[in-house]
Amino acid sequence: MSPEMDIIIVSNGQSTYLQNITKNAIDTCLESSNLIKFNFIVIEQYRKAVYKGARTIHYDFPFNYNRCLNLGLKHSTSKFVALCNNDLGFKRLWAENIIMAMGDTYLSASPAKRKLLAPPIEGYTIARHINGWCIVINRSLLDIIGKLDEGVKFWYSDNIYADQLRSRGIKHILVNDSAVQHLGSMTLKTSRSARDLMGRQYKNYVAARKKYYK
Repeated sequence: MSPEMDIIIVSNGQSTYLQNITKNAIDTCLESSNLIKFNFIVIEQYRKAVYKGARTIHYDFPFNYNRCLNLGLKHSTSKFVALCNNDLGFKRLWAENIIMAMGDTYLSASPAKRKLLAPPIEGYTIARHINGWCIVINRSLLDIIGKLDEGVKFWYSDNIYADQLRSRGIKHILVNDSAVQHLGSMTLKTSRSARDLMGRQYKNYVAARKKYYK
Protein backbone atom coordinates (compact mmCIF):
# COMPACT_ATOMS: atom_id res chain seq x y z
CA MET A 1 0.00 0.00 0.00
CA SER A 2 1.40 3.39 -1.04
CA PRO A 3 2.25 5.92 1.68
CA GLU A 4 -0.18 8.84 1.77
CA MET A 5 0.21 12.54 2.44
CA ASP A 6 -2.53 15.15 2.57
CA ILE A 7 -1.55 18.46 0.98
CA ILE A 8 -3.53 21.44 2.32
CA ILE A 9 -3.13 24.51 0.12
CA VAL A 10 -4.42 27.98 1.05
CA SER A 11 -5.42 29.83 -2.13
CA ASN A 12 -7.15 32.97 -3.37
CA GLY A 13 -7.65 32.31 -7.08
CA GLN A 14 -9.30 35.63 -7.90
CA SER A 15 -7.71 35.63 -11.36
CA THR A 16 -6.72 33.00 -13.92
CA TYR A 17 -3.10 33.85 -13.20
CA LEU A 18 -3.46 33.08 -9.49
CA GLN A 19 -5.48 29.93 -10.18
CA ASN A 20 -2.62 28.74 -12.38
CA ILE A 21 -0.20 29.31 -9.50
CA THR A 22 -2.25 26.91 -7.38
CA LYS A 23 -2.54 24.44 -10.27
CA ASN A 24 1.23 24.53 -10.67
CA ALA A 25 1.65 23.57 -7.01
CA ILE A 26 -0.68 20.62 -7.47
CA ASP A 27 0.96 19.52 -10.73
CA THR A 28 4.55 19.76 -9.49
CA CYS A 29 3.64 17.87 -6.33
CA LEU A 30 2.08 15.07 -8.38
CA GLU A 31 5.14 14.94 -10.61
CA SER A 32 7.51 14.80 -7.65
CA SER A 33 6.78 11.19 -6.71
CA ASN A 34 5.66 7.88 -8.17
CA LEU A 35 5.33 6.37 -4.72
CA ILE A 36 3.38 8.76 -2.49
CA LYS A 37 -0.39 9.02 -2.81
CA PHE A 38 -1.14 12.73 -2.47
CA ASN A 39 -4.58 13.94 -1.38
CA PHE A 40 -5.06 17.63 -2.22
CA ILE A 41 -7.32 19.90 -0.18
CA VAL A 42 -7.47 23.48 -1.46
CA ILE A 43 -8.92 26.05 0.93
CA GLU A 44 -10.10 28.65 -1.57
CA GLN A 45 -11.41 32.15 -1.03
CA TYR A 46 -12.65 32.83 -4.57
CA ARG A 47 -16.00 31.09 -5.06
CA LYS A 48 -15.59 30.39 -8.78
CA ALA A 49 -12.21 28.70 -8.46
CA VAL A 50 -12.22 24.89 -8.47
CA TYR A 51 -9.18 22.66 -8.96
CA LYS A 52 -9.08 19.38 -10.86
CA GLY A 53 -7.67 16.51 -8.84
CA ALA A 54 -8.26 18.31 -5.54
CA ARG A 55 -11.03 18.76 -3.06
CA THR A 56 -11.81 22.49 -3.17
CA ILE A 57 -13.33 23.91 0.00
CA HIS A 58 -14.60 27.50 -0.14
CA TYR A 59 -14.72 29.50 3.06
CA ASP A 60 -16.77 32.55 4.01
CA PHE A 61 -14.95 33.85 7.09
CA PRO A 62 -12.45 36.77 7.09
CA PHE A 63 -9.06 35.59 5.89
CA ASN A 64 -6.88 34.07 8.58
CA TYR A 65 -4.10 31.78 7.36
CA ASN A 66 -4.04 29.36 10.27
CA ARG A 67 -7.83 29.26 10.40
CA CYS A 68 -7.80 28.20 6.75
CA LEU A 69 -5.30 25.46 7.57
CA ASN A 70 -7.41 24.34 10.53
CA LEU A 71 -10.40 24.03 8.20
CA GLY A 72 -8.30 21.86 5.91
CA LEU A 73 -7.14 19.74 8.83
CA LYS A 74 -10.78 18.96 9.68
CA HIS A 75 -11.06 17.31 6.27
CA SER A 76 -7.67 15.59 6.44
CA THR A 77 -7.08 11.98 7.51
CA SER A 78 -3.52 10.97 6.57
CA LYS A 79 -0.73 10.47 9.08
CA PHE A 80 1.43 13.07 7.35
CA VAL A 81 -0.06 16.43 6.34
CA ALA A 82 1.63 19.28 4.48
CA LEU A 83 0.44 22.80 5.33
CA CYS A 84 1.15 24.92 2.26
CA ASN A 85 1.00 28.24 0.50
CA ASN A 86 -0.23 28.01 -3.07
CA ASP A 87 2.89 29.53 -4.65
CA LEU A 88 5.14 26.48 -4.46
CA GLY A 89 7.06 24.21 -6.79
CA PHE A 90 7.70 20.74 -5.38
CA LYS A 91 10.97 19.02 -6.26
CA ARG A 92 11.59 15.35 -6.94
CA LEU A 93 11.35 13.04 -3.87
CA TRP A 94 10.64 15.90 -1.49
CA ALA A 95 7.87 13.96 0.25
CA GLU A 96 9.72 10.66 0.53
CA ASN A 97 12.75 12.36 2.03
CA ILE A 98 10.82 14.42 4.55
CA ILE A 99 8.76 11.42 5.69
CA MET A 100 11.95 9.37 6.07
CA ALA A 101 13.63 12.11 8.10
CA MET A 102 10.63 12.55 10.40
CA GLY A 103 10.07 8.84 10.99
CA ASP A 104 8.27 8.36 14.29
CA THR A 105 10.65 10.75 16.07
CA TYR A 106 9.71 14.18 14.74
CA LEU A 107 6.19 15.58 14.54
CA SER A 108 7.02 18.74 12.60
CA ALA A 109 9.35 19.46 9.67
CA SER A 110 9.97 21.85 6.81
CA PRO A 111 11.62 21.22 3.43
CA ALA A 112 14.59 23.31 2.37
CA LYS A 113 14.54 26.00 -0.31
CA ARG A 114 17.07 23.99 -2.29
CA LYS A 115 18.27 20.43 -1.87
CA LEU A 116 21.48 19.91 0.06
CA LEU A 117 23.38 16.76 0.93
CA ALA A 118 23.27 17.54 4.63
CA PRO A 119 21.53 16.02 7.65
CA PRO A 120 18.34 17.51 9.12
CA ILE A 121 18.76 20.43 11.52
CA GLU A 122 16.64 20.96 14.63
CA GLY A 123 15.45 24.45 15.50
CA TYR A 124 12.66 27.01 15.63
CA THR A 125 14.11 29.98 13.74
CA ILE A 126 11.74 31.30 11.08
CA ALA A 127 13.09 31.16 7.49
CA ARG A 128 16.01 29.08 8.70
CA HIS A 129 14.46 26.00 10.33
CA ILE A 130 10.76 26.71 9.91
CA ASN A 131 9.71 27.65 6.39
CA GLY A 132 6.15 28.76 7.00
CA TRP A 133 5.15 28.32 3.37
CA CYS A 134 5.45 24.54 3.74
CA ILE A 135 5.30 22.67 7.05
CA VAL A 136 4.75 18.93 7.28
CA ILE A 137 3.25 17.53 10.44
CA ASN A 138 2.56 14.12 11.85
CA ARG A 139 -1.15 14.09 12.68
CA SER A 140 -0.40 13.06 16.27
CA LEU A 141 0.97 16.58 16.78
CA LEU A 142 -2.62 17.81 16.91
CA ASP A 143 -3.28 15.60 19.93
CA ILE A 144 -0.70 17.72 21.78
CA ILE A 145 -1.23 21.27 20.53
CA GLY A 146 -4.87 21.08 19.45
CA LYS A 147 -5.50 23.34 16.47
CA LEU A 148 -3.09 25.86 14.98
CA ASP A 149 -3.16 29.17 16.82
CA GLU A 150 -5.36 31.72 15.01
CA GLY A 151 -4.18 34.74 17.01
CA VAL A 152 -2.69 36.45 13.93
CA LYS A 153 -4.17 36.82 10.45
CA PHE A 154 -1.19 36.14 8.20
CA TRP A 155 2.21 37.53 9.10
CA TYR A 156 3.67 35.75 12.14
CA SER A 157 1.51 32.65 11.59
CA ASP A 158 4.72 30.62 11.45
CA ASN A 159 6.09 32.46 14.50
CA ILE A 160 3.06 31.59 16.61
CA TYR A 161 3.35 27.99 15.37
CA ALA A 162 6.96 27.93 16.54
CA ASP A 163 5.79 29.18 19.93
CA GLN A 164 3.26 26.36 20.11
CA LEU A 165 6.01 23.83 19.48
CA ARG A 166 8.71 25.37 21.66
CA SER A 167 6.46 25.88 24.67
CA ARG A 168 5.63 22.16 24.66
CA GLY A 169 9.13 20.93 23.92
CA ILE A 170 8.20 19.57 20.49
CA LYS A 171 11.20 19.55 18.15
CA HIS A 172 11.03 20.81 14.56
CA ILE A 173 13.50 19.90 11.82
CA LEU A 174 14.61 21.41 8.54
CA VAL A 175 15.09 18.51 6.10
CA ASN A 176 17.90 19.55 3.80
CA ASP A 177 17.46 16.82 1.20
CA SER A 178 13.76 17.67 0.75
CA ALA A 179 13.35 20.71 -1.50
CA VAL A 180 10.32 22.88 -2.25
CA GLN A 181 10.66 26.13 -4.18
CA HIS A 182 8.78 29.14 -2.82
CA LEU A 183 7.84 31.45 -5.70
CA GLY A 184 7.42 34.37 -3.33
CA SER A 185 3.96 35.43 -2.12
CA MET A 186 2.42 35.79 -5.57
CA THR A 187 -1.04 36.49 -4.14
CA LEU A 188 0.33 39.28 -1.96
CA LYS A 189 1.98 40.92 -4.94
CA THR A 190 -1.32 41.18 -6.79
CA SER A 191 -3.72 42.03 -3.96
CA ARG A 192 -3.85 45.33 -2.08
CA SER A 193 -6.06 43.88 0.65
CA ALA A 194 -3.65 40.99 1.13
CA ARG A 195 -0.69 43.36 1.35
CA ASP A 196 -2.50 45.21 4.11
CA LEU A 197 -2.20 42.05 6.19
CA MET A 198 1.57 42.49 6.28
CA GLY A 199 1.40 45.39 8.68
CA ARG A 200 -0.27 45.90 12.01
CA GLN A 201 0.23 42.26 12.96
CA TYR A 202 3.24 42.43 15.27
CA LYS A 203 1.25 43.75 18.23
CA ASN A 204 -1.32 40.99 17.70
CA TYR A 205 1.46 38.42 17.62
CA VAL A 206 3.06 39.70 20.83
CA ALA A 207 -0.32 39.53 22.57
CA ALA A 208 -1.15 36.08 21.18
CA ARG A 209 2.13 34.46 22.19
CA LYS A 210 2.01 35.55 25.84
CA LYS A 211 -0.13 32.57 26.82
CA TYR A 212 2.70 30.19 25.89
CA TYR A 213 5.21 31.79 28.22
CA LYS A 214 3.30 32.61 31.37
